[in-house]
Amino acid sequence: MEITDIDYEPVNFELRKEFKFGDFCLSKLEYVLVRIETRDGLMGLGEAPAYWDPNGETQESVIGALDLMEDKIKGSKVSQINKVNQKWDRSCREAYSARCAVDLALYDLLGKKLDVPAYKILGGENGRVKMPETIPLNFSLEDAEKKVRETDGNLFKMKADSDIERLNKIATCMTEAKKNPKIALDANQTWRNPVNAIRKISGLNFEPEWIEQPIRSSDVKGLSKLDSVIMADESFYSVQNFRRIKDSVDMFNIKLAKSGGLSKAAQLARMIESENKRYITGSMLESPIGSMAAYQFSKAFRPVWMEASGCSLIKGVNRKFDLQGENLTKNDKPGLGVSSEDLGRYYPF
Repeated sequence: MEITDIDYEPVNFELRKEFKFGDFCLSKLEYVLVRIETRDGLMGLGEAPAYWDPNGETQESVIGALDLMEDKIKGSKVSQINKVNQKWDRSCREAYSARCAVDLALYDLLGKKLDVPAYKILGGENGRVKMPETIPLNFSLEDAEKKVRETDGNLFKMKADSDIERLNKIATCMTEAKKNPKIALDANQTWRNPVNAIRKISGLNFEPEWIEQPIRSSDVKGLSKLDSVIMADESFYSVQNFRRIKDSVDMFNIKLAKSGGLSKAAQLARMIESENKRYITGSMLESPIGSMAAYQFSKAFRPVWMEASGCSLIKGVNRKFDLQGENLTKNDKPGLGVSSEDLGRYYPF
């Protein structure tokens, strides 16, 4: 099954409500969608999240990388995904989002060809996939309390800034509404340095399951000074820097676009598991394409949970997930399990 055509177009997804995290506030998502076709008429979809944080990539840089790689990839066999990745390694190795889009489309194609979900190609089924409810920074206390009451599960992730009193109030609400809720914090580097982070942590009246990227991503040594369960996100994106950071943190956030797609994320998961450490499947507010790819990855490996906020935030796309408590219902459609109809008016091809 040979690749004959690679199409890619910039797409701006509109959000139902601004999403605030760290120093960023998003009202739209600037992505690039990819469609790969084969000689026998099959089609696979991929996507490249291209807003600046956290990959440093833009729609223009993603399109530039795809322009560079298009002719190198055409003619490759879909089943030889590793060889396609080797071409990226030789020619354009740090274009993570662009690489991710192609990788996802190839797994989508191969799953359709074999008539199996992508998680079976990645290694099989490793159990249930759990999903938390995310509380963004621009939720008022009333919004947060309403969301907690409406949520059937007891897994929560709160975006954090300097307002510790707000976090304590929301956590109290969670504790009162749910039996033994699991609450994680994501500071997105806003606590800046270890001294300030220690001060913020001491002000919490609850013990988070973990704290995600509390200080600047460049301060790897600083992460090891914090007396809490610390997860690396912006500090962690590639196989290469895993060895540099693994002794400074307790957990990791694997994002497909940040690591370069399902192939590279699988490598990271195996490396983390070999060190007996935990990880989650993180979200970059993906559309149904990236969200279903994250589901396929999470079925094949053992993340603590999977995040996928994008499907509920983007206007006019299908919400791909059904929950029973915090457990996602199973999806065994071939490939990634997503179609062009799921993208609604955003489908550009």
